[in-house]
Amino acid sequence: MVLIPDPLVIANLILCIIIIVVSIWSYHKTDDPAPLYVGAAFGLFGITHVATLLGYKEILEPGLIMIRILAYLIVILGLGLTARILFDRRNAEQALRENEAKYRALFTAELDAIIVIDKENGMIQEANASASDLYGYAPEELRFMHITDLSDEPEKTRSALVQEQARVPLRYHRKKDGTVFPVEVTMNTFQLGSVAMMVCAVRDISEHTRTLQALLQANRKLHLLATVTRHDINNQLTSLSGNLELAKQRTSDTTASDFCTRAEMAAEAIQQLIAFTRDYQDVGGHNPQWQNLDGIIRRVIAITVADGVSISADVDALEVFSDPMLEKVFFNLMDNTLRHGRTATKIRISHRFIETGAVVIYDDNGVGIPYSDKEQIFGRGIGQNTGYGLFIAREILGITGMSIRETGTPGEGARFEIHIPEGQVRVPSGDGRVPPV
Repeated sequence: MVLIPDPLVIANLILCIIIIVVSIWSYHKTDDPAPLYVGAAFGLFGITHVATLLGYKEILEPGLIMIRILAYLIVILGLGLTARILFDRRNAEQALRENEAKYRALFTAELDAIIVIDKENGMIQEANASASDLYGYAPEELRFMHITDLSDEPEKTRSALVQEQARVPLRYHRKKDGTVFPVEVTMNTFQLGSVAMMVCAVRDISEHTRTLQALLQANRKLHLLATVTRHDINNQLTSLSGNLELAKQRTSDTTASDFCTRAEMAAEAIQQLIAFTRDYQDVGGHNPQWQNLDGIIRRVIAITVADGVSISADVDALEVFSDPMLEKVFFNLMDNTLRHGRTATKIRISHRFIETGAVVIYDDNGVGIPYSDKEQIFGRGIGQNTGYGLFIAREILGITGMSIRETGTPGEGARFEIHIPEGQVRVPSGDGRVPPV
């Protein structure tokens, strides 16, 4: 082995080593495989230079030629891969620009005010034209403001940012001219690089609020009118019933007495209809709320005269999100058993959880409901008494998406199943109220 210190070969070898190092560094920085191909090719070139310096060029000439050819092929492959990567990158950048333009157009055209803020410091980073129109600030002004500058309840706004509430149904914001107005806010958090951002969609609900207030006012007036009218009709019916009874006592005419009896029955039917309107007007008249089911059942048991009928309830600490008239549902079910159960001696109320929520089960050991009547009993005016109890029960439950059906076996007892959707039922836990799993 004879060392041939050719300066040109040495320079080429050093250049190959530099290119290899740079290729490895570039790959680790970009995860782009193209530099590895270049590094591999110049590594092969470096091998030929080492062989030349060591005096093996003539001996290994055929092999060195093959190594150089392989290196050139790797360079060509690397260039092709680089071209492909650049082409794909150009297409991705084009698609990104198109998507940016599309979402920018949507952002600008959105009727709701859209505000993008830095979640860390609450500073507004971007706002659309609707936000500028809503608050009365120029877009440039909004970008230098804190989100609480738009709120008439700054502390609640800060709290909403910290708690990451997805939706705030009612807040009061303030315009540039000082006007305070109600809004509904929907928020979503996203990452922009290493910065946590929040996009807020703000909707002015002033018109909705005014409409709601007008409807509530109209409803109060109708409620008052119905109450007064019902009271006056009941007074007249009482007078009518008394006069009919006196007429029956003072006449010896059988036919006239029969007519009086029929008139009394008609008056009683009218009183039942009036009672129905009293109950039905309260259905949906108040906002649904969380109610303890065991407490409701105990109150109903306390006011129910159930001679000879034992009543048991096993609903744990179940709470149901429902209309405040939920108590009426269980009162009507118990009343149905006591009036029509005939042989009933037991009433049992239980529950079970299912995948779609929970089921509350009311069953007795009375005569049961014929198969042909299982759906009809929930119709208006169906039944042996007023015919409105189960109809009202279904209406009350339906307000919050609950349903009721009769699944008992005739001759063995009535069985009513109340299905409560997921999210409408919960049980107590140590750290608050959460839906059961």
